[in-house]
Amino acid sequence: MNKIIYRLNQLFEGKTAIIVALCLFVLLILSSGLKYDLNEWDESRLGSNCYEMHLNHDYINLYYNGKPDTWIAKPVLLNWLILISSNVLGFNELSLRLPTYLATIALVYFLMRLIQQYEGTKTAFITSLILLTSKTLLGWHSGLTGDYDMTLTLFLTLSISSFLQYIETKNPKQLFLFAVFTGLAFYTKGTAAFIFIPGIAAYLIIKRKFILVVKTREFLIASLILLVFVLSWVLLLLILGNHFDSSFYGSNNAVSILFFDDTFRRITDNSFQDKTGNNPFFVFVAMDVRLNLWNYIFYIILFALTVRLLINTKSKTDKASSTTSELIELSFCITIPVFLLLSISKTQHDWYLIPCFVFIAYIIAHYIVVAYVKYRPILIGFTLLTCFTLSRHAYYIYSQPTIIHKTLNRNNPVLKNAKRIVSVGMPKHHIFLYLQWMQMKVITLQNTQTLSEQKGELLLLCNGQLKDIPLQQIHIMQRFDEFVIARIN
Repeated sequence: MNKIIYRLNQLFEGKTAIIVALCLFVLLILSSGLKYDLNEWDESRLGSNCYEMHLNHDYINLYYNGKPDTWIAKPVLLNWLILISSNVLGFNELSLRLPTYLATIALVYFLMRLIQQYEGTKTAFITSLILLTSKTLLGWHSGLTGDYDMTLTLFLTLSISSFLQYIETKNPKQLFLFAVFTGLAFYTKGTAAFIFIPGIAAYLIIKRKFILVVKTREFLIASLILLVFVLSWVLLLLILGNHFDSSFYGSNNAVSILFFDDTFRRITDNSFQDKTGNNPFFVFVAMDVRLNLWNYIFYIILFALTVRLLINTKSKTDKASSTTSELIELSFCITIPVFLLLSISKTQHDWYLIPCFVFIAYIIAHYIVVAYVKYRPILIGFTLLTCFTLSRHAYYIYSQPTIIHKTLNRNNPVLKNAKRIVSVGMPKHHIFLYLQWMQMKVITLQNTQTLSEQKGELLLLCNGQLKDIPLQQIHIMQRFDEFVIARIN
């Protein structure tokens, strides 16, 4: 048996990352075939920005409903990637999500290669299993939707890989690559690109290398490279960007929105958003949402490490093993400051932590392998947990809703020849994007009092709006999800 395992290890050593990436590619292609509904808010807003960017041929400014978008001010790298995809595949769910799919596959591949470099194939493979069986990798705002976060996570992971290569080899090229990948992360999601910088600084301080690195010539050049990325976008906005009287947040330009409203106020201002509260236990809630029971293994690991630290302190032995992976130490360093910041932040969303959860999955895998060396029966528990989380997560993916996709298209007889549709108030983001893709003009009314002026037109309503309209005034033609399509009498 040991010979068979040894031969298999030899066969797949170095190829595991490719195999897992290919399997993930097949999985994502299959899931895209389900054509599950667009998600409200970020995915759909991004899709509308891209669609209107295509119509306007303005590849710097964002628009929504024909007007400058003063709610979003992120740089446009992902928009450009989605436009390339849409020019090939047309405007649909697949083209919107394809850059995210590719980023997810690339993330798994490069993360596994990074882990293999420091620990070997077992830890890399287990990390991929944890990611594939949780919403960290395949969930909303991650690998299943057209959002910013997986592309951001890919570039941040590549930046961490380059940073470690620099620390080990002192090759200036690796530090320059770190700056480039961080710059690309900035072009993807703005200042979120800098979330690992405090942890990297902490790591260098702990290793007593901070001064040695900061005073080098390559550090200065790398800093300038990163600054060029940031300033290039700022200059583009100052020269070509839209200026408006007042944004959604009260600012008058995208630079202010990006650096002040969407960064500083998001962290410190209670009034910035009313959809989220300040929860000091937010990180634990987010782990419970994303990690699909693997978070409890992480808590056990933390408890065991704490006990070990206390025992070592009392016995005056070394607090850490000399064989501890550099990647493990850096993973703790980069995640802890982000966890602390998000715990006190006034705006808290679980997807903010996706870049950290990738490294949490690696930490879990590392200590599973360490424990397996000493306690072989752990393999049974790991196998059972993997089977359970895999089946649970497969059901989650398969059960994604598709009713809106099936309704809002030109194959629907009700909408087949419609050129416009009436809405009381602005439709929700995902509904509006489907209507844009169908090239339907949306006529928005402030209230139901003027419905009679639109006699004969199609009307789109939420179920909650029906109570404000006399039933004799409309003829309901179709119901789907929480919405109604009617004809105005």
